[in-house]
Amino acid sequence: MVVGAYVGNDPTTVILRGVAVMLGCYVVGVIIGSVAQRAIDDHTARHEQEHPVPQTVDDLPDDMDLEHPPGARTT
Repeated sequence: MVVGAYVGNDPTTVILRGVAVMLGCYVVGVIIGSVAQRAIDDHTARHEQEHPVPQTVDDLPDDMDLEHPPGARTT
């Protein structure tokens, strides 16, 4: 906007062009953001479907060692 004023454009023209570009960038950002959110939601839903969280101990696999769960520290 500073350059537009520097080269002699009318202040109204400079402001209107700046607002138009700002609105255009906002629309593009909303579209990209919604596409990214959809991709994350799809990935999360697929992961939750492939790796369900057991609700009770009875839902755990039979071969799971409850005394030494995976990822537990042994000190």
